[in-house]
Amino acid sequence: MEHARSTASETPNINVLSLRADVYRLLCLLLADEKINSADVFREVGSQIHEDEVNRLLIWIAVATRQLLELDDSEATAGCGRLWTRYPADDPEVLTLRKACDKVIHAIEIVPYDIPEGDDPAGTEVPPTTRYYAGRITLRTRASTRHPASRAELQFETFAEHCFRLTERLTQER
Repeated sequence: MEHARSTASETPNINVLSLRADVYRLLCLLLADEKINSADVFREVGSQIHEDEVNRLLIWIAVATRQLLELDDSEATAGCGRLWTRYPADDPEVLTLRKACDKVIHAIEIVPYDIPEGDDPAGTEVPPTTRYYAGRITLRTRASTRHPASRAELQFETFAEHCFRLTERLTQER
């Protein structure tokens, strides 16, 4: 696969080091949440901000990564989860880094913990049950006239690895 290249005027204005730091922050936020919430004193504030902060960081990371994939598409087809393009009718396919970014950007719901398969009927919100992060972030999109409802399970650590490789390569090239 050929790497996409742009002229300086077409280069997205992405602070690659800031992006790397935010990928790291989100990884820490996800991995530390269960431990932090085991203490009563932190549980309430964690409940108030955790999902909003996960959503904020993940959306920014997806937008920035998607733009960087226009400069270097070497990681674009790397797998980082499962995708049901017509959930639950279809069997899952590989969720690529490019598709993962698109699904995050267009998600109606980002759930930073597992939702059992078949447990998210179209048009309903997933009730908050547990926030135990098990390595997957569930992304749901709404059906439109052009696209059916979809569901993706993003393996965030794998997604983060691809982001780090991409940003490392771009940092070295500049």
